[in-house]
Formats: sequence, structure tokens, C-alpha cells
Amino acid sequence: MITSGMKDAKAQFVTGGVLLACVTMLLTACTGSSGSSAASGRPATSGSPAPASPAPASSAPASPAPSAPAGSASAPAAGATSPAVSVAAAWYGTGGVCPDLQVKLGLAQGTPNTTYQVIEFVNHGSVACIMDGYPGVNLAGGTPVAPIGLPAAHTEFPAAKEVTLQPGGVGNALLQITNARTYAAAKCGPVRAQYLIVYRPNKAAPVKLAYGTTACSQPVRMLQISAISLGTGG
Repeated sequence: MITSGMKDAKAQFVTGGVLLACVTMLLTACTGSSGSSAASGRPATSGSPAPASPAPASSAPASPAPSAPAGSASAPAAGATSPAVSVAAAWYGTGGVCPDLQVKLGLAQGTPNTTYQVIEFVNHGSVACIMDGYPGVNLAGGTPVAPIGLPAAHTEFPAAKEVTLQPGGVGNALLQITNARTYAAAKCGPVRAQYLIVYRPNKAAPVKLAYGTTACSQPVRMLQISAISLGTGG
């Protein structure tokens, strides 16, 4: 009786161990299949797709929204000092270094609709100075002072050529200013200018000359400048 009971108990123990081993093998097989799928990049078999990972935040600052074109701005109110167009000019051409080049206003004359203003360039250095091209010119105003409207366009006459300024020598360029009143107010956007900004060659600092007039803050071509010539232009 005892031997028979022990045999039955041993048989139950063996059977339970076999079942436990089978369950363990099944669990291991399932786990290994899932890990293989994730490592190979294959999609999960679930009906719901895995949520996409959020893109990393950029460390660069967000770009500002583009502003409206200057030409689309409406005419400023009376007394406004902020120009709708602010384009800085520059010297256009070549030339030697002119370390002591003075810029000043020369002879001015004209008609009710156009002013012709000579701009003089005086070589105060001790050596000759070669200049060639067109000075950059802007009307300017406001606080702080900033260019108003478009810079001066280049005239075709006289043709640009090299000009040698001896010590004490003078060159000139002729600035043509169309009266702002010849344009419709909505097209011009009239504002008060207090200065002419003149740009010298070789990226020298621009010169600010006192010059009071009405300027167009809209993109109206009211300024034209000639190439530099020898002499005072008077």
C-alpha cells in the first residue's frame, strides 16, 4: 500500500514537472519572437499602429514672419518720420585710397520741379587720389537718422572715368532732385528729410550733410547722380 502510494505520488510529480517545463518553453518562445520583431524593425502584429515619436525640438530660433513689401505700404500720416523704404546706398566704382577726402555741397540751381545740387570732393591729403565711378547718395531723416526712399540712380552722362585729384584738388558729382510735389501723395508718401548722406569710395564712412527738403518714403525714383568729374562743377 505504501509502495503503491509513493509510486502514484512520484508519477504526479513527474507529470507536473513536465507540464511546468512545457509552460516555461512556451513563454520563452513567445518572448523571443517579440524581441526579434522589434530588433528587425518589422511592425507589430497588433491592429493599432504604434504612436510616432515626436520630432526633436530645433535649437535654432524661429524665423520671423516676412514683412510686407515696402512698396505696398500706405502713405504715412502727416508728420511721420519712419520711412516705408530704407535702402542704404554705396560708392559704385573703383579708386585709390583717399584718406583725407572732404565732402561738401557746392553750387545749387534748378526749376520749380527739379533741383540740381553739386556735391564736391576735396582731396586734403598730401598725395594724389584717384577716383572713378558714382557716389552713393540718400536723403535721410528721423531719429535715429536713417535713409529715406530709394538711393540715387546713375545718370548716363558724363560717362564714368578715372579722375585724379592732386593734393587740394576737387572733383564733383551732380545730384538731380525731383520735387516731391510732382508725385501724387499716395505714390510718394511725403516725409521731411533733414540730411543728404553721401558715400565715399573704398568703404569709407559716409558723410552726413545738412539738407532740408521733402522726400518720398515710397519707392519713387526722385534722385539721380552723375559720375564724378574733375573740378568744382560751378
